[in-house]
Amino acid sequence: MNDREESGSVVMYPFVFNGKSIFYSGYCLVVKKDKEIVRFYSILFIVFVHDLMSSLEFRFDQENTFCISQYDTVVGEERWAKMVARSRIVDLPMTRWRASGGVPIYSFAGGLNAGQIGCAQSHISIWKKIVDSDMDYALILEDDAMFDRKWLVRLAWLPWQVQDGEWDAIFLNVSEPCVPKHQWVKAQDQYLTGGYIISRRGAVNVLSMFDGCFFSSDWMTRCLQTRGHSYTYFPWLIVQEGKESTVGSGVVDDHLKVVRCLGEINYALDSYV
Repeated sequence: MNDREESGSVVMYPFVFNGKSIFYSGYCLVVKKDKEIVRFYSILFIVFVHDLMSSLEFRFDQENTFCISQYDTVVGEERWAKMVARSRIVDLPMTRWRASGGVPIYSFAGGLNAGQIGCAQSHISIWKKIVDSDMDYALILEDDAMFDRKWLVRLAWLPWQVQDGEWDAIFLNVSEPCVPKHQWVKAQDQYLTGGYIISRRGAVNVLSMFDGCFFSSDWMTRCLQTRGHSYTYFPWLIVQEGKESTVGSGVVDDHLKVVRCLGEINYALDSYV
């Protein structure tokens, strides 16, 4: 830069762009003098990332996005209507997956109530569909999921920050904050199954781990995390609405915790829809 430029102001603007197998990242440097642009620089980094994970960009549609929802009840229909409205806001097509009842159709460990059994059976049936249909992955949601308005933007950073071609699951909604924030990290000892992406590999693994004796859904996904191929992000990409779920146990206390944890990092709850 010459003296004239150095006496002006320099503004740096980061940018990213995702291609099918290339990640573009860089900065635009703008030098201003008396509010006029006197010089423009760009620095571009091009990184081939198709080997970082099995998929650079997740694509969701009605074939691989399932929302567990209770049919034929007033509450169930009300919750599904709200999920449809949310899905339109975030442009996420989804298939309504009939929530299982509390009567066991699989073998379960003792001590589970009817709600926990019904919730677990709903998740198990989707895991089995993923395996039987040879799907690459699926997004599984419960009917009280609320989405961060930037959830897809943050999900797009996953292949950039995580290098794991054998990933099992990506948890968008978990029980505890993780550090560092605003970065994808390994999920460890995390509960909740309000929203997560599970690969076919992950579905095979979790079904194999509990073959013949299933537990609650979030205990099984917590155990899947011990393989070291599951990831999560804070602030969470999905939070649960905070009302009683029609497919599982109470979530009111969990929601109060969500409000507190987000407040501690000054992240507004109205960031979610």
